[in-house]
Amino acid sequence: MECPFCLEDFNEEALVCKDCGRDLRLVRPLINENLTLVALIEELQIQIDRARAAVDRATAPITYWSIHIAIYLIAPISLLLAAHFLSLLSLIYHRSICALRP
Repeated sequence: MECPFCLEDFNEEALVCKDCGRDLRLVRPLINENLTLVALIEELQIQIDRARAAVDRATAPITYWSIHIAIYLIAPISLLLAAHFLSLLSLIYHRSICALRP
């Protein structure tokens, strides 16, 4: 946890900040409430993202699925084809060099 006065880390059982010497007993409930609220905000943000994705799927399914197909299917397949093509070129190049050697 961080001291709200000097922003230094302190032990959770500490009664006084070791750096600034201020009493932490008064602000500990506020710090705990802030941590709870931050966790709640993160959970709500996840729920908002899921809801937006569901709305996108429902309102524009063709656009949604075409983007996801392009990202998750076409891009990896094209990268695999490019890798195979490059390995084939490398094999042909090495065979032509070996054929030229006497």
